[in-house]
Amino acid sequence: MRLTPPVLAPARGRSPLAPLIARLSPSADERRQDQRSSFGYCLLLTPLDEAGEPLGDQTELVQGRDLSARGVGFEHGEPLPYRRVRLTASDPRLEAAGLGGLTLEIALRWCRFVAPGRYESGGQVTASAT
Repeated sequence: MRLTPPVLAPARGRSPLAPLIARLSPSADERRQDQRSSFGYCLLLTPLDEAGEPLGDQTELVQGRDLSARGVGFEHGEPLPYRRVRLTASDPRLEAAGLGGLTLEIALRWCRFVAPGRYESGGQVTASAT
C-alpha cells in the first residue's frame, strides 16, 4: 500500500482528514486550536526509519485517544524512542465503520508519562490512507 502525504489546508480550510473526523463524532468540548474527536480504537504502531521504512519487527498494540485535522494522540505502555511511526487500524469497530484500511504516518511531537506502565504520545499526521 502506498501512502500519499495529505495536503494540509490552512487553519480555516478543510483538512483531508475532515471526513474521517466527521465519521467519528467530533467532541463539542475543545481547548486546542483544531477540533479533536475521541479516537478510542486499537491501533498497531510500527516504528519507521528516516526513509519511512519499518524498523524490523517492532510492531506493538496501542490505544488511540484523539484525532484532529492535523494530528493524533494515543496511549502505550513504554516510552517511545522513535520520531516517526505508522499507526494501522487493528480494531473491528473501525472495520465495521469502513475504516479497516486506515493507516496514518505520524511525526511524533511529544511523549508524556501518565503512570507506571502508561504513557501518552502524539504527533502530526504526515501521510494517510483509508
